[in-house]
Amino acid sequence: MLEMGRVTTAYMSGYNRSRVHQCALYAGEVRQLGLSANGAMPVGETVVSVVWDTWNTDVCVLGAGAIEADERSVQIDMKAQCSGRASVRCIVTTSGGGKYTQWYSIRVLLAPVMTGDTWVQGSSHVVVTA
Repeated sequence: MLEMGRVTTAYMSGYNRSRVHQCALYAGEVRQLGLSANGAMPVGETVVSVVWDTWNTDVCVLGAGAIEADERSVQIDMKAQCSGRASVRCIVTTSGGGKYTQWYSIRVLLAPVMTGDTWVQGSSHVVVTA
């Protein structure tokens, strides 16, 4: 995982399940997407697995994912590549058998291409288990 101070974090709500977390990055940026599922999960349950998916790896690719020490939050590394829009879906499975989904809408902003800029082949599907 990256050691960064800022994480683009979504806060899952048990009351407003229609929330889509929106964010914007410049092409070439590497960032962490985070999710705090605390607001949607019943008290005492923990995250036992998480599945991250995106469909357009031209726009962004997924990296290493993790379940946080509090066992109610997760995060994944993501690299923004070409300008455009990407959707990322995060499905959390809890110790009680519940499944919760959080969506991210990521807008990658056009940035000038500089010598040495690289685009990578990367994951579109990442599974992390506790």
